[in-house]
Amino acid sequence: MACAPSKSEPPPPQHHHYTPLPHDQNDNVLPLSSSHHPRRITISVFVTLLLLISASAYVFWPSDPSLKMYGCG
Repeated sequence: MACAPSKSEPPPPQHHHYTPLPHDQNDNVLPLSSSHHPRRITISVFVTLLLLISASAYVFWPSDPSLKMYGCG
């Protein structure tokens, strides 16, 4: 007699990328840090400061400077 197929198939095995370690109450779980690079942050701070200084110079520079040259005739 032929073997009848089973009506319910077992679920496929779950594949884990790691094996969980036993949990202890004293374990500290730290969040993953973002992928910010210190050099990228430094460059962005430098560019921001440069734009801020440029904008300040543009706003506060006198629009009609009066230059007086002393000693020239």
